[in-house]
Amino acid sequence: MSSTAPVSVSPLSSAKKTWAESRLRLGQANVGFWVLTCLWFLWTQPVLSADTLGGNVGWWVALVGCYVLGQFPFDVVGGYTLPVVYGRREAGFGAWLAQWMRGTWIHAAVLALVGSGVLWAGQAAGLAGSLGLMAAVAVVLIAVQGPLGRAVSHLPKGSRSAVLTDALQAAKVNEARVSVVKARDTSFVGGWVGVPGLERLVVASRWLETEEAPAVRILLERRRLGISSGARLQGLAFALGFNAVGAGLALTVMPGTGVGSAGELLMFSTAVTLWSFLGLLTLPTLSRRAVYGLDRRVADAVDDSMAVARLISRLDRDQEDELDRGRIVETIFHPVPAPAQRAMALRYPTPEPARFIPWRVARLSLFTSWASLSLLSRAVHCNIGRPDLWVMYPGD
Repeated sequence: MSSTAPVSVSPLSSAKKTWAESRLRLGQANVGFWVLTCLWFLWTQPVLSADTLGGNVGWWVALVGCYVLGQFPFDVVGGYTLPVVYGRREAGFGAWLAQWMRGTWIHAAVLALVGSGVLWAGQAAGLAGSLGLMAAVAVVLIAVQGPLGRAVSHLPKGSRSAVLTDALQAAKVNEARVSVVKARDTSFVGGWVGVPGLERLVVASRWLETEEAPAVRILLERRRLGISSGARLQGLAFALGFNAVGAGLALTVMPGTGVGSAGELLMFSTAVTLWSFLGLLTLPTLSRRAVYGLDRRVADAVDDSMAVARLISRLDRDQEDELDRGRIVETIFHPVPAPAQRAMALRYPTPEPARFIPWRVARLSLFTSWASLSLLSRAVHCNIGRPDLWVMYPGD
């Protein structure tokens, strides 16, 4: 989050609603584009001769470049045009382009290196070696999520404050495990990064500049409960497992996939992308379950469900800016429930919070899908063209 206030947003509710609807339509178009492209590749089964473009690795690097070019028009609309139109960022294409180039270069480099490594592992140790390499890369991505996020979007360190210190003490969070960063995008919420047991908490500096001390305490209490309840561990485990199953099925079931050539690797990437698409349709339900569970826990911890509901609504204005939405749209596209639904759940809670609460599983699966070469991690409506959100996604 940036300390610079964004351009004023029209107070008209229709404009606010249109911001959410416009991004959703763009996300549908972006995801649809890659899904249809992947289906076309699987249907045509293109042959890539290893005798050209410097061999299989050269072909794979060229394919990554084609992915960057294909994603660019969607990134311009999602990262620059829509935010400017709806007052979410100041006009200035050059600044956005510089940030986009930095983030894209790093993401493309990761895809190129992972793909090249998978080709090498496939030649050296077959399918098992390639799957093992991808699993190891996924764990490494979790371990370096904080530094990687700061590198992709160039997030500078923010200043600590007495408000933060007091809130950390009240929430019983170790200040040594906390990093404060500034982000341009108001949807940036930070969160826990790193492998379980060695997590660090990334705090958005905008919280400390715009929220009162009681609100900051609630925000940090929620982060603490995300760890102590096991919700983050469940989310990580489920996300990694989901991607591992997808990679295994892609290599053993889908026609033309493999790790012996660039053509086979392209087919593998397309199959994994379709698996990620299946995750987009199913995993948000689990993520919403986790949000409701943590809402209930934090309300019990601070003994003020009304304060939690008010804060949920205020923070949503920085992100979706959508108080309520249709049931079908929420079920399919939104891993975080609308504020109206969350407030209702707090007002009429279930007898016991759910025990299975895989927190942020939908978006963790997208981030860790870098390791299995999916093309959808930057194509969802919450982060198209917004490098601040490519590694540390928006959330509750």
